[in-house]
Amino acid sequence: MLRGCLAGCRFFGRIQLDGWRRVAGARIEAVTDLDRVRAEAAAAEFAARPYTDVGEMLDREPPDFLDIATRPDSHLPLVRLAAERRIAVLCQKPMANTWAEALAIAAAARDSGIRLMINENWRRHRLRKTGQFTTKTPRHQEKRVRHLGFLVSWW
Repeated sequence: MLRGCLAGCRFFGRIQLDGWRRVAGARIEAVTDLDRVRAEAAAAEFAARPYTDVGEMLDREPPDFLDIATRPDSHLPLVRLAAERRIAVLCQKPMANTWAEALAIAAAARDSGIRLMINENWRRHRLRKTGQFTTKTPRHQEKRVRHLGFLVSWW
């Protein structure tokens, strides 16, 4: 069983928690939010332990992965916290507010050897189920995408 921790218990965090509840082979053990009441409410609903400090949570509940469901301006410091501890990261999109931050996030993951995954939400869309859809490039040429991948297993 993979053990996870989640950072961010607002709207997207709750969506993530609901999704994790349905994943066989993985469980969110602890959640963190800057708002203690919000963290405690999410923890109670999803049978996890609440925290208000991500570093403390990662040290006390060493997980296999950290699911980051916070605002983009917090992603780089949170990825760095996970990378320092060699913890895989699933990060909510958008990855970062700037290209420089995105490169720093990628570098932190690469340099520590952790797996970094950016969450995407088209996996249940009807077009994803068919395995193809049509999109336009900047030159407005139609291109057919044959496959959109999604993480199926962690390792």
